[in-house]
Order: sequence, then structure tokens, then C-alpha cells
Amino acid sequence: MSDEWAPRNVEDDVNDFLEGGGIPSAPFDSIGDSWEGTIVRLEKQQGRDLETKELQTWDDGSPKYIILIDIQTNIRNPDIPGDDGVRRLWVRGNMLTAIRSAMRVTQSKLRTGGYLKVTFIREGEKKQRGLNAPKLYEAEYTPSERPAASLSADDLA
Repeated sequence: MSDEWAPRNVEDDVNDFLEGGGIPSAPFDSIGDSWEGTIVRLEKQQGRDLETKELQTWDDGSPKYIILIDIQTNIRNPDIPGDDGVRRLWVRGNMLTAIRSAMRVTQSKLRTGGYLKVTFIREGEKKQRGLNAPKLYEAEYTPSERPAASLSADDLA
């Protein structure tokens, strides 16, 4: 397994839970909202139903995956003690499509150390009454000039 998809350290998850949080999400509340930064962690995880919290699967029983991308930003929230600026992107659906497109443009794979920018550009067509219109995104990706293994924590700060 490559470093890019390595699961988080279990101790980190336990300490995040005990400290009441974990990595804050990068919200896209309004059209034009944008988050950008250096990728510090990538993870593939089975998605959950937003209402039932059950693990999601396709009709054939295979898991539906989402991608978690943690980026180092310049944003600090004074209401979050010790905020280091890392924000989590929950990547699925239209955001996944936008990031794939950005990867094709650069002809590169997503890796730690690369620079990612995701912007909520508009709402799509509302498909069903009672549901929100889908959010549409644009993404830009700049691969790291050095292999991720040669990056230090100081390079990402």
C-alpha cells in the first residue's frame, strides 16, 4: 500500500475523539466558496448514509467509497483551540468529478505535497423535490515538484 492511501494512526483517531473533534471540515456553504492548500493526507473510506449512518453499498453489495483529503490552509479559527489550519475535504459526487478533471489536466496522480484548490462554482439542476440542488465544483491541482517522501513537516507548514 502506498503512503498516499495509508490509514490514519489509530492513536490519532482516539486522541481526536477524546479531545472532542478531529480535523475540521472545509465547508462550501455559498457559491464562490473556495478551499486551497497543500495536501497533507489522503484516505479512501467507505461512505455512510447521511440519515441512517449505515455503510453505503452499490446494488451488487460492493462498498461505495469517498475520499478524504486533508489540506494545510492559511485559515485559523480562534474558536478552535490549537487550530493548525488543516481542513478536510469530503470528496464524492461532483467534487470527485472536478478533482479527476484537474488530475487529467496535469496528467498526474493526487499525492501528498501537491497543491489543491476546490471552488463551489454553481448549483446544478434540482432533480427531486425536497432535495437540495447538487453543488458543482471546479478544481485545480498542482503536483509537488518533489516526491512526497522527501517533504518534511516544515515544507507543509
